Amino acid sequence: MNLFYFNQENYTGNHMHVDNWQEENIKYLEGIALERRDGTMDLFFQEVHLLSNTMKQKGYIHETFGIFLGNAKSPEGVWNLFSQWLQNNHLNNHL
Repeated sequence: MNLFYFNQENYTGNHMHVDNWQEENIKYLEGIALERRDGTMDLFFQEVHLLSNTMKQKGYIHETFGIFLGNAKSPEGVWNLFSQWLQNNHLNNHL
């Protein structure tokens, strides 16, 4: 991936938070999606300290914003991407 892709000039400043919150007083995980100038959204996971070294080496790109999880075309796509990522990496089970 071209490193210019993550240049801050490519983002509008708009963003949204996504999480797996279920009920109060239970730890949850959160991702942040940044809106790109083309209208799509890049999703990042910032709580890198929760990830094992093995996971960090699976090819995820670590940027200033956190670990890049992917790009989605809509807010619904961001929620789906985050949920799928949590399930694939069994992170809901480690809270």
